[in-house]
Amino acid sequence: MPFGEEDFTITDVNLFDGGGFAYATVNFDFEDVLPGEVDVTHTVSVKVRITVPHGATVQGLNQAFFAKAVDQLRRALAKSDGRTAQELLSEAFERAQEELRREEQG
Repeated sequence: MPFGEEDFTITDVNLFDGGGFAYATVNFDFEDVLPGEVDVTHTVSVKVRITVPHGATVQGLNQAFFAKAVDQLRRALAKSDGRTAQELLSEAFERAQEELRREEQG
């Protein structure tokens, strides 16, 4: 059963015994109205991993998952820095091409 409020949930929680870490998916839901007065919900999902301190509580883990997801969203927005999707995809393609060239050169 997901944990959360009306506007977010935490799902797919996995704790690793002995590994000291866990991961989960934090889902943020946003209501919207499309043309034609169609009500929809948009969901932004962020998969996160956290370190699990000894003696952590469920509430503490959920707070850590939420905080990590918010941090990751902030980082994603900062990285986009007002650029278009096409600009970001072109930059990613150029980086991948450069990496392939370096691998080919040895």
